[in-house]
Amino acid sequence: MPTATPAPEAPQPANTAAQQAPSPNIVDVVLQINAETGEFSTLLAAVTSAGLVDALAATGQRTVFAPTDAAFAALGLNPGNVGTLPAGTLTGLLLYHVAPERRDAASVLASSRIRMANGQRTNIRIQDGVPYINNARIVQTDVEATNGIIHVIDAVLLRTASAPSFVDLLLQANAQSGEFSTLIAAVVAADLVGPLSSQGQGTIFAPTDAAFASLGLNADNVGSLPKSDLLNILGYHTAPGRYDAASVIAAGELRMANGQLAQITVEDGMVYIENARILVTDIAASNGIVHVIDAVLLP
Repeated sequence: MPTATPAPEAPQPANTAAQQAPSPNIVDVVLQINAETGEFSTLLAAVTSAGLVDALAATGQRTVFAPTDAAFAALGLNPGNVGTLPAGTLTGLLLYHVAPERRDAASVLASSRIRMANGQRTNIRIQDGVPYINNARIVQTDVEATNGIIHVIDAVLLRTASAPSFVDLLLQANAQSGEFSTLIAAVVAADLVGPLSSQGQGTIFAPTDAAFASLGLNADNVGSLPKSDLLNILGYHTAPGRYDAASVIAAGELRMANGQLAQITVEDGMVYIENARILVTDIAASNGIVHVIDAVLLP
């Protein structure tokens, strides 16, 4: 079976014998690794949900940068929930991990940028002797398949966009800083990924992880709340319509998605929505705007 070559510093190609040996297609390779080690369960679930199995098993040559299960878990995603992402979001995300030609480790490192199957480019760099594609470290290289080659990475590549959706914003912020892990877990548990990725305009008041922690909630246990409670809480953090910081202050109160009114006050130069101080404002999304708050709003 094809195996991956560890790359603690710069990527090292697999040995010559392995490169010359017959190997199955990319989907077969990933399935075999999963059967033997349990790895790539989330990637397989994502590929299946997006309907990309046949495309990745087809003839032709391609390069797949395969995130580990831990990479998906860092975004709150696992085999059980990755399929709840909207089909378009999931397909675009996966295609950002595929280059439409065969690139072994040497070819990857010889490039400073690679155009991916979704049309966007990724950046290749070596930092402190370690190879990266965008934010992801390339941890294993040159896993051979009949229709291409696989490199394993330790983070999910997040698409760049001038105006990402609410969900894209939260995932990007989480990947960069670790923030919003609990909010993401709550949104997934409440089955709100689709609605928060859809078109239309809304305003989200996003509690920090510390805000949830003050209530004893974290990414591991927030999903244990009854779904109806989660929907009510999250609805109390979302206002229909796009309200930038100036509009929030001018409104004085906002009717939230759960039907309740939230009061806006200014005290000592600080802006509050109910008991929560607004820390960061006007984070633009394609379907609205996000303001970060330091407490969870309780209906």
